[in-house]
Amino acid sequence: MARGISEHGPAFSAWAAQCQGETERLADFEEAYLGEWDSLSAYAEDLLDDLGYIDLIDKAVPKSLQPYVKLDYEAFARDLRLSGDITVVARPEGGVWLYHGDLG
Repeated sequence: MARGISEHGPAFSAWAAQCQGETERLADFEEAYLGEWDSLSAYAEDLLDDLGYIDLIDKAVPKSLQPYVKLDYEAFARDLRLSGDITVVARPEGGVWLYHGDLG
């Protein structure tokens, strides 16, 4: 536990709390950890951008209609969390740590 915190910082400590005493799961940290973001919706926006969906919308929707077409990042983020795809842990100083849901 101490080595994990030393190597990865408070995000590892938050992961350990998610493991709820199942110490064998501590070794999954590096595979499970997605990173830290200012908010869950900021993660959702980054994810959709990385997957190319924002570019797809920009290419498919005429410029004159683009101001009216917006992705609901908050709803997408909420659905990711509710589906169990990600595990969200609030950071004490603000923002969130995220972990793969199937490992968290």
